[in-house]
Amino acid sequence: MAQLTASAGNSASKIKVNRPAWNDMFSSYPKENITSSNFYPMVSQRFAQLARENPRDWENTCAARMSYALNRSGIRLPQAPAGGNLVGEDKFNYWLRVKDLKTFMFNRFKSPDISYTPIKVNAIQSAQAKERITGVQTNILQKIKGKKGIVVFDVTGWDNASGHFTLWDGVNLLYVGPSDHNVPASMEYYFWFMREMPYFDKGFKVKVVQTTKISFWELK
Repeated sequence: MAQLTASAGNSASKIKVNRPAWNDMFSSYPKENITSSNFYPMVSQRFAQLARENPRDWENTCAARMSYALNRSGIRLPQAPAGGNLVGEDKFNYWLRVKDLKTFMFNRFKSPDISYTPIKVNAIQSAQAKERITGVQTNILQKIKGKKGIVVFDVTGWDNASGHFTLWDGVNLLYVGPSDHNVPASMEYYFWFMREMPYFDKGFKVKVVQTTKISFWELK
């Protein structure tokens, strides 16, 4: 847990703050070099077995990875809402849903230091998409450059996840999985993530899966 020095007159004392220390989170967080198949048994053999039996149901590990770091950085997580909790062999609670963990963050850490809602687009190759990227660059990336902390992306359009949690080291996202989500030259860079996906609704149509909100809590 991070500490600050509070001073009054000639006296000073250390006080705990409500957020974990960056160095603790960084050292504990399972980063890109730890694949999902490597991560499951770090939590428990049961987690690994569940993932082997139903890979798609358990492919999203971002909330559990954040849980892993929080639990080891002075923020021992309570049990998650029903159906979204897994107890590790270390007796820590691991939260499985992004939306649940995001709610916990808001309750524990209060409002994000920086947040932004990108404009919604209906097509990737459009003036709207260019405006969206510019907006994210101005309202998020320029503001968090050089800062370190926790970031959560709300994403609409996926059928098996509501977003993504990771750490930001001032330049890079520390876990995005096998994708272009950490490549600023890509349309799939998480900060402005856009992907066209076909679906069927009285004929074939195309929807844009996209990041709808970015929330950032700075850690010291």
